[in-house]
Amino acid sequence: AQWEKGICTPITSVVLGSILGGILCALHNSNQFSLIRLKIKQAVKEREFKLRNSWNHNPHNKDREDDEVDDDSENVIRRVFFNINALGHFFRRAVTKSHSDMGNENAEEKEDPMVRDVVSGLHAFVNETVLTMLQPSAARKKGPYGEDQTETQLAADLYVSHFSLRRTVVSVSTEDLLELTNLLWIYMQQDTMEEASVKLRKDNDRLLQLLQHMKKNIDSKTPPWTKERHIWPARVHGECHNLTMRTRFLEFHRTEENEPVFCEGSLAPIPCFMAKDSQHDRSKLSKLRVVKPLFTQEGSNAYVELEQLLQDISGSSKDDLKHPIEGSSYTDMQTQFVEIQKQISSDVEEGRVAQSMNEMLQRLEEGKRTIDRIRERSEDEQRLREYIDKSLEDRFEYSVYLKLVKKSIEEITEVYEKYKGHVEKSYMTLNKIHKATETCEIPDEIKIVAESKSERLTFEKAKKKKLRQRRMNPTPAQRVLEQLQSGMTDARQSEELKDKVGMPSRSLMLRELESKGVVVHVHDKIQQDLQRKMCFTFQYKDEGFNVQVFIKTTLLKEFRIHREHIVSMQAGHKVTDIEFGGEDFLRLNCFRLQRLLAWIYAEGAL
Repeated sequence: AQWEKGICTPITSVVLGSILGGILCALHNSNQFSLIRLKIKQAVKEREFKLRNSWNHNPHNKDREDDEVDDDSENVIRRVFFNINALGHFFRRAVTKSHSDMGNENAEEKEDPMVRDVVSGLHAFVNETVLTMLQPSAARKKGPYGEDQTETQLAADLYVSHFSLRRTVVSVSTEDLLELTNLLWIYMQQDTMEEASVKLRKDNDRLLQLLQHMKKNIDSKTPPWTKERHIWPARVHGECHNLTMRTRFLEFHRTEENEPVFCEGSLAPIPCFMAKDSQHDRSKLSKLRVVKPLFTQEGSNAYVELEQLLQDISGSSKDDLKHPIEGSSYTDMQTQFVEIQKQISSDVEEGRVAQSMNEMLQRLEEGKRTIDRIRERSEDEQRLREYIDKSLEDRFEYSVYLKLVKKSIEEITEVYEKYKGHVEKSYMTLNKIHKATETCEIPDEIKIVAESKSERLTFEKAKKKKLRQRRMNPTPAQRVLEQLQSGMTDARQSEELKDKVGMPSRSLMLRELESKGVVVHVHDKIQQDLQRKMCFTFQYKDEGFNVQVFIKTTLLKEFRIHREHIVSMQAGHKVTDIEFGGEDFLRLNCFRLQRLLAWIYAEGAL
């Protein structure tokens, strides 16, 4: 069997439209390629200078004074970038269906039929080239589709990525975000989607909730962003948005709806709520497994039993066969079974083998009856040979798969050990830095060397300043610790007090939080005179903050700011507001809240 050319169409579209076309078009005005643009300009200037000098100093051109070439590097650079941009649009046109899909301002502009043929030929050429590169060689004998390692590699990458300490940032242009929003807007209309398509669910899909916020005052069937008013200006402006991709994406989402499963279409691990409707039946979910079981081929139970019997009789060693079976027909096989039964019976009677071999005698008898049932169905010996050959081939491929799984497990273990060592080393380094900056103590060896060279160390100034700050303006935690430590002589008890006291805590009135821009909205049913009396107490605990809202001594509401909230406030929720307390009780600005919590933690430190 041969691969169809259409199987590589998605890869070809990514190569032409996103990689080649996307980069070349973004190179013209995107901020992230500013350094590359400078290098191109420099290279063009150098090349233009060499060509101009070569022309002007050519002896054949000395008599042609009017033809001396002047410096025109700016126009040459402008033309080079024009050609780069045109080439990028040409590659992107090879992916789109028509000229109008490119977003040209002039809708009446006609495309040259020759250009249509060229881009069609380019797409076909790249498609065929990718197909040639991906399709395995027939000499490898790994099946028509080669050795597909995609699912195993994706499963291994799911675990490996959690041990990555690299900060991954994806840069997406405003134009692409608007186009993506329009695409999702169109396909979130449930009545226009096919049954087998992935749908945006109204109950738990966060992306759909964002789209519904845009839906206000807009026709539900019209995409929110138009080419004339939004997409084209975004393309001209060339602004990009940096999105931080968290490697530990399973840290907070561990419920059933967020449980990772294998997508039936892409084989990639995805959250359960993003899977197709056909996968939402718990019995049909492709759960993540370290090792997949061996899937046996469909066939008659008689073939399965007969193959297992032949394997047990002959043994697993090629050089040391237990009972060789000769013949080419079912009759020969039954005859051989009878001879083996006689030999085993004789060995059991004479004590050369254990009594447990009587079970083999029963299986041989059942094997003869199985052959009779196969012959009654008029099935020839070729069917059995084909079944055994296919079974051997499946087991061989499964052994290759197990070796790949073993290699993946070794890779995961190696990455984990490196991650563990790196974290331990970083912890020790940061711990030393923390202790050194907390006390600003300088070893005597460094002091002696500094005095010999008449150098004043900055740490000495910092130590004096920290002591003065601690004496004149201590933090609340330092003040409480000094009161508790007064008259205490046991150093061990002093360290235990540090652990208890060093838990940041702060109380603030509502008007203070509003003036700092932290509180954006309070529930409308809370009266103004009560709002003036509301006091918020922030208490640090377990990498988060417990917040209690009091009106004088009465506890009005209590909620918690989890570590998940703090992490999200550093990324996607940085410029948004989050509701706390339930029932629209309170809405806080994420950026201001994050700064407030950092201030409370620093103020409460020792």
